[in-house]
Amino acid sequence: MFKAGKSLAMLAAAIFIAMYAASPASAAPMTERNEGNWDISVEYPHFNSGSQVATLANAIGEAKTMVEFHDFLSDAMREIPELRSYGSPALFYLEASPVVTLDTPTLCSGYVERYAATGGANGMSSFSVVNYAMDGNRPRELGLPDFFLPGYDPYGICSKVAREELLAQDTPPSYVQDGSWTELSGEQADQFVITPGGIMFMFDKGELGAGAEGTATVLCPWQSLDGLDYGGFIAPLFKSSGGGMTPADDQRYDLGILQDKQWVLYEIQYMDDTKESAAQNADGSLVDSSWVQFNSDNSVSGRAGINSFSGKYSVTENGSLDIVNLAMTRALNPDGMDAHFERFLPTVVSWHLENAVLYMDLPMDGGIMVFMMSGVDGAL
Repeated sequence: MFKAGKSLAMLAAAIFIAMYAASPASAAPMTERNEGNWDISVEYPHFNSGSQVATLANAIGEAKTMVEFHDFLSDAMREIPELRSYGSPALFYLEASPVVTLDTPTLCSGYVERYAATGGANGMSSFSVVNYAMDGNRPRELGLPDFFLPGYDPYGICSKVAREELLAQDTPPSYVQDGSWTELSGEQADQFVITPGGIMFMFDKGELGAGAEGTATVLCPWQSLDGLDYGGFIAPLFKSSGGGMTPADDQRYDLGILQDKQWVLYEIQYMDDTKESAAQNADGSLVDSSWVQFNSDNSVSGRAGINSFSGKYSVTENGSLDIVNLAMTRALNPDGMDAHFERFLPTVVSWHLENAVLYMDLPMDGGIMVFMMSGVDGAL
C-alpha cells in the first residue's frame, strides 16, 4: 500500500506548521501526467471556516499533498524504466481525492480516498484521515479518546458498535460475517472521521474481507456510543436538555441545511418496529435509488427508484411540510422501499433535522422516512 514517506512528511509538515498563520493552503490538487507512464492527482481536504483549526489543517494537508505527490512521482520515475526493460506496459497511477465531513470554527474533519497502482496486477484502495480541533487556545490533532469521558474504553465501545453496524449492512464484510474480525486494531481505531451523525471508521481494501470486496466504511451513530464527552470537542453539535443531549434547536429546522442538497433515502421506520433499509455499494455507501432535493426556490425534485419527480413544497417554523403539485413518471417500481417512498412522499406532514440527518414524518403515525445528505455518512 502506498503512503507518503514519514520522514519527508514530518519535515514538510513542520515547515508548513511554522508558516500556516500567514500562508493559507491551496484547494487545488497536484497533478502530473506522462502519457503511458504515470497519472498522478493528489489533494487533501480543504476547510473554509477561516479559523485557526482550519488554517492549521489546511497547512498540514498541503504539506501532505506535496509529500505524497513527490514520493509517488519519484517512485514512478525510478521504477518505470525498469518495468519497461522487462517489457511491462504497466502504468503508475495515483488518485487521492478529498472529502470534508465536518467544517466548523472549532472542529475540522475529513479524509482522503486513495487508489494507487504501481505495476502490480491489482491496485490498492486506502484512506487517510484529518481530525483537528481547538484545545483551549491552540489547535491540535485529535485521537479517539478525545471524544470520551475518563474511565470509559473508547476502543471497546466503538468496536462493539462498529461490529453491530457492519453486521446490519445488507452485505456485511466477510471477515465480520465469519467472526474473524471482532474489534478495531490500534491502527483501525485511528482511521476515523467526525460527521454530524457520529464517528465513521474507514477500512482499507482487504482489511475486512477479500481484496475483491474493496474498502469498507461504517458509521457509529452518536446515540449508540456510551461515554461520549458532550461537553468537549463535540459540544457545538449538541445542546443540554433535561440531563441528556439533543441536537441544537437552531439546526432542527435549519433551511440552510435542508435546502439545495440531495438527500438519499436511508431507511423507512414503521410504527410496528419494522423497517426497510437502502441497499449498499461494495464500499459501504448507500445506493441512491431514491432521493429528494428541496430547493431554495420552493421547488422539490428527486427520484423514487426508476421514476423521477418534481413539484412544489412549503414549510413552517415548527416543522410542518406540504408537498404539492407533484408530477412523477409512472414506470412500475418493483415492490419495496423505492415503491413505498413513491407512495409516501406526497403524504409527508412534517420534517426535522438531527445531526444533519433528515427525518420526514408520515401521517397517522404511519412511520418515519430517514435521509442522509449526499456525500456524508456513507451516502454518495
